[in-house]
Amino acid sequence: MKELRSEGLYTTDMANVIHLFYRLESNRWQLSLRANSSAQAAGQAALRARTAYERTLGNVKAQSEKLAQDMLASVKHEARLQATVALQKRNSWEAASLQAAHDAGAGVQAKYEADSKAAAKSSADLQARAQDYVNAAGYGSVRIEIDKIEQLVMHKM
Repeated sequence: MKELRSEGLYTTDMANVIHLFYRLESNRWQLSLRANSSAQAAGQAALRARTAYERTLGNVKAQSEKLAQDMLASVKHEARLQATVALQKRNSWEAASLQAAHDAGAGVQAKYEADSKAAAKSSADLQARAQDYVNAAGYGSVRIEIDKIEQLVMHKM
C-alpha cells in the first residue's frame, strides 16, 4: 500500500502542494501588487488632501485679508462721517457764539450811545443853567468853562 501511495498519491499530493504553493505565491504577489497599489493611492490621496488644505488655507488668508481691508474701510468711513458731523457742530457753535457776541456788543453799544447822549444832554442843560445863573447874578460877561462842568457831571454819575 505504501508503494501505491507513494506512487499515485505522492504524485497527486506533490502536484497539490505545488499547486497550493503556486496559488500561495500568486496570492502573495497579488497582495503585494494590491498593497503597492493601495499605498500609491493613499499617497496620491494624501497629496490631494495636502493640496486642498493649502488651497483652503490660502483662501482663508485671502478672505481674512479682504475682510480686514473691508473693516478698515468701514472704520475710516465712520470716522470721516463723525469728523464731518463734529466739524458741522463746531462751525454752527462758532457761528452762534459769534452772533451772540455781536448781539451782546450791539446791546452794550446801544446802551453806551444812549448814556452818552443823555450825558451830553445833561451837560448841555447844566451849562445852560449855569449860564442862566451867571447872567442872573449880573456876571454876564463871565463864561464858565465847559471842561469844568463836564468834570462835575462826570463826578455825579
